[in-house]
Amino acid sequence: MNPLTYLKALVGAVAAGLGAAYLGLDDGSLSAQEWIMVAQTTLASFATIWGIPNLTKAGKATVPVEAPQVELVEPKKVEAKAVTGPISTVTIDLDGR
Repeated sequence: MNPLTYLKALVGAVAAGLGAAYLGLDDGSLSAQEWIMVAQTTLASFATIWGIPNLTKAGKATVPVEAPQVELVEPKKVEAKAVTGPISTVTIDLDGR
């Protein structure tokens, strides 16, 4: 495992955590609630930055991204029958049963 793959996420997490701590220190100390805010900010920024793939100059992801597998389905055939005379009820059979 290459530790440089986590470097961008670590730097971003530390920067976000320090920013949150700076905002919490406006009264001179960090309360328990402010420590929780710092931890949440640090973890959320690490996960967000780590989850976004790096792009090359060509705009392609450095980590190959797989396309989802899609199953093609044949369209159903619908038959229409003409009825003459007065119509009281119309039934359309889309399943072909």
